[in-house]
Amino acid sequence: MQFGGIILGFLTSLAISLLAIPSIVTVARNKKLYDKPQGRKSRRREIPILGGLAIFAGTIISLALFSDVYQFPELPYIIAGSVILFFIGIKDDILIIAPWWKLSGQVLAAMIVSIMAGLQIKSPNMLPGINEPGHAMAILITVLVIVFMINSFNLIDGIDGLASGIGICSSLLLGWIFIQSGLVYYALLSFIFCGSLLGFFITMCSAGRIRS
Repeated sequence: MQFGGIILGFLTSLAISLLAIPSIVTVARNKKLYDKPQGRKSRRREIPILGGLAIFAGTIISLALFSDVYQFPELPYIIAGSVILFFIGIKDDILIIAPWWKLSGQVLAAMIVSIMAGLQIKSPNMLPGINEPGHAMAILITVLVIVFMINSFNLIDGIDGLASGIGICSSLLLGWIFIQSGLVYYALLSFIFCGSLLGFFITMCSAGRIRS
């Protein structure tokens, strides 16, 4: 995987996201699926939901085109966790589900990533005076951090462009760190996700047409 492949993955996910959103907006309007202004949400008018479909499609299709599962064996488990979160989000947008069901799904997704993919926080320098955690503690810490991050983004999603904007910046930063560390397939994942988010962000900011 060369840097050119990473850029091509980014551009592909961006294009898919941009192309998918008009159709998603049409479906959401026909089905009267709107996000209504209320509570902590800053918007003052109803806008169509399901923007997450475009982000998900751009990311998954681009990963299928450009990634190599033999070189990136953790990817199927990362995708599995993402699929769980995606369907929880879609169902919650349409039907509204109980908080405990959402939390259970988030914990399950985080456990798949932590246990099955083996992605765990083990740095002995993450907190002063804390030694490297054992295996079980590393899993627990990782699951808690992932669930915390998911819900942090959920809390700021009511402010137009904030969650996607932070996601874009975070993905770019992580992508660059992965490149510098030689983790090219993690960099590919980060830049592909960034492209999907950017397509959504451009459409939302230019017309305020859709919500994730």
